[in-house]
Amino acid sequence: MSEKVPFIQKLLKRLDRVDRVSLETYLLSLAGENESLREVLDRIEEGVMILGDGGGIEYVNRRASLALGLREAEGKGKTRNAQAIRDKALSEFIERNRRIPKDVVVEDVQVLIPQENYFRVYLSELEGSPGRCSVILVNLTDIRNCRFDDEQLARIETLIRLTAGIAHEIGNPLNSIGIHIELLKREVGDLPQTKRARLMKTLDVLSSETSRLDRIIRNFLRATRKPPLRFRSENLGGLVAESVEVMKPELGRKKISVRVRKDPKMPEFYMDRERLSEVFINLIKNAMEAMKAHGTLKISVENEGKAAVVRFADTGCGIREEDLLHIFEPYFTTKEDGSGLGLMSVYQAVREHGGRIDVATGVGKGTTFTLVIPMRQPKLQIAKKA
Repeated sequence: MSEKVPFIQKLLKRLDRVDRVSLETYLLSLAGENESLREVLDRIEEGVMILGDGGGIEYVNRRASLALGLREAEGKGKTRNAQAIRDKALSEFIERNRRIPKDVVVEDVQVLIPQENYFRVYLSELEGSPGRCSVILVNLTDIRNCRFDDEQLARIETLIRLTAGIAHEIGNPLNSIGIHIELLKREVGDLPQTKRARLMKTLDVLSSETSRLDRIIRNFLRATRKPPLRFRSENLGGLVAESVEVMKPELGRKKISVRVRKDPKMPEFYMDRERLSEVFINLIKNAMEAMKAHGTLKISVENEGKAAVVRFADTGCGIREEDLLHIFEPYFTTKEDGSGLGLMSVYQAVREHGGRIDVATGVGKGTTFTLVIPMRQPKLQIAKKA
């Protein structure tokens, strides 16, 4: 607790005995110190916030205000609303730890709204003020070099490389088995009718299962052998609309209505058109399978500072809580004929763009996939002298 606090408490008890000039002098001194402190806090590299007991932002320095896109409070003395922190990852970290009685809680958080940054966030309760806490943001963007989920990505990539090698090795024997099954079918033609029918049935099963394994391997290799990323300046809203147009016949057959809302102020930015098109088509397919028929799919494209936010909200069956942690893992699927590679590809493509996926769902309440993608622009080049 500040040394000044007990002194002020004593002063308040004897206020009637303090002369006006001394009181004014002391208050002016406090105001000057307060202004100097604010000036110092506005000049440091770290972001600083003070949160009140109700979650409102009582104080924010210039660095935090710029980094988080916080707007000034309306009217003097009014605190900012906690909802002013628009980035979900940061607001969830604060809400999760704000009332935990610990000295300091530290976590690295990727912030995408209003622009992409990595912060080491220090949250601690203010001494003598239960419910109030300080939040300090240390920018790690350059140090982290835009790597957030590197452990999970490395694990997925290692698994993909391993299984891709195995799939390639399995492919050749499968082709050989398929050829020999066809040769056996020709040989069986010379056998008596009853024996021929029984063997042909067995060979048909073997042929069908061999073809199924071959399809699984081909789908896997197609999903994992991606061409190098090709970033070009593209219109995200237009790309979403094109993806919906591709799926329109199938959506129509299932009587699923689609509502697309695009931000007209969304600028073009650097992206891999093919990768994101595959992402949007996969999410539309996923929504269709969750709704079966007669559902509604709402797609929105919004401009949030230097990040684009794309939401796919369906009215389907939702995802069970025990399944939610695994939906982006290779081969995890709850569908009878699913490959378990669609959402894995979505996750990879969004991460390759430096983005993040948030999922909100509930059994029987539908699912919303929220993609937050940094709007990267080409770096300006200084023209060389002739």
